[in-house]
Amino acid sequence: MRKYLIGVLLVAFAVIPFVPRLVTAQTCGSPNWEGRYFNNVDLSGSPVQTICSPVIDFNWGIGSPAGGVNPDNFGVRWTSTQVFPASGTYLFTVTVEDGVRLYINGNPIINSMQDSPEPRTLSTTYEITTSGAAVFMTLEMNNYVGNAQIKLTWSLTTGGTAPPGTGPTVPTTGGGFEWTIEYFNNLALTAPAAATGTAPANGISRNYQQNAPAPQLPADGWSARWTRIVDFPAGTYTFSGRADDGMTVTVDGVVVINQASFAFGQTFTGTIDLTAGQHTIAVTHFDEQLDADLFLTWEPAVGTTLRPDGCNGETAGINGSAPPCPELSGPTITLSAVVRAGPLNFRPRPDKSSGRIKMLHRGEEYTAVGRSGDNIWVQLDVNGTKGWSMTEFLTLSGDINTLAVTDGTQVTGTPSAAVTTTPPTPVFTGVQAQALGNMRLRAAPNTRSDRVGGVNWGQVVNVLGRSANGEWIFVEINGLQGWTSLRWYKVTQGSMDSVPVLQ
Repeated sequence: MRKYLIGVLLVAFAVIPFVPRLVTAQTCGSPNWEGRYFNNVDLSGSPVQTICSPVIDFNWGIGSPAGGVNPDNFGVRWTSTQVFPASGTYLFTVTVEDGVRLYINGNPIINSMQDSPEPRTLSTTYEITTSGAAVFMTLEMNNYVGNAQIKLTWSLTTGGTAPPGTGPTVPTTGGGFEWTIEYFNNLALTAPAAATGTAPANGISRNYQQNAPAPQLPADGWSARWTRIVDFPAGTYTFSGRADDGMTVTVDGVVVINQASFAFGQTFTGTIDLTAGQHTIAVTHFDEQLDADLFLTWEPAVGTTLRPDGCNGETAGINGSAPPCPELSGPTITLSAVVRAGPLNFRPRPDKSSGRIKMLHRGEEYTAVGRSGDNIWVQLDVNGTKGWSMTEFLTLSGDINTLAVTDGTQVTGTPSAAVTTTPPTPVFTGVQAQALGNMRLRAAPNTRSDRVGGVNWGQVVNVLGRSANGEWIFVEINGLQGWTSLRWYKVTQGSMDSVPVLQ
């Protein structure tokens, strides 16, 4: 019997596979990272594995990150105490697929735990006030389906000089850091964030119309905070912004624009003197009801030119250590372009018969790098691939005519405007309608056009015309004329069938 038992035990131990070393809390030792792996995206319950790692730099592809861990729908939480030899402002950068959170001494500095179709790079800064400080860091990530990867680096941007080899570094490209967005289910930016997101490194041009900015939010009664690091040459900068319903803009905590009250459609400006180097732009935005949009751009001082690649000469790179910017070729002006109606065809040439590279979806944002001579098409850079989409389905962050003509044609006469601004003046047809909410009057039948006035809830307007798609009506009230959305009106006199089509 004893020999039989010994034989069974030997066979049992012989077939047990090798797994990474399991550890308990505080056993990895600084500066190693203790990683706890979970078979869910919420990092809840007990971890399946706990593994020590010297750095955070993993690319698991579509495979499992560790023995016993699912290849999809898993999460990891790493903790470590890191010593920062120099005080100053540090830039923390995470490349991840899918979601990530980064805490320093319990303070969340990156929060973007959503599914992502491709790798994303998120960056933010944090002030280390004491040389030689021991800082407790927590990094969380999750993966839903498909490829999974994560890499964490940091570098000293301003302050003392860290000794060589004391920590990871990451090269920068000046103004190339994307926006980090936090959305809140209230008007006061009260934590926690209900949703997070990112946007390309450019100005802001978002038009949510009367929709929620994210599935987790309501269509009304929400707020958002946008944050981005930009590497500026020294100079005086003018920021221009508008929002529905309100916004504020700060640079390094200094208020530049304060449109906290309702000021629909108005553009506000503010100036600030900036030293050469990296500065943090923070934008708050709130929507109480109905339409919501946000626009922000800035211009440098006279004689100062910002390059579209974000490189600004000797200020590029960590502590200005990068070489001067390379020569630019092609267009030097770019705009952000938001898909306002989708799915939208992305084509290899500005021609409907040229086939399709891929489909773009509503709300996605890309960089516009050129246009056709007739302004009907915009050339986009979609994740490194250049192609064409029709202008009428995009919201641009600036004047389309500032883009270079890149379709090989010559501009003859005046290019067609991207938005029609002056409707014809018709005569009253006898049709009237009552507003079912506080409505806006616009210069053209679309939400991109300028606001020219408003209609209060319950007021009755004279209907003078309608759009060809039947979604907008051209109205008159108290001597003021403009376009407004038909779905928020009740016809009280006459029939819309008798109203002429104006556009």
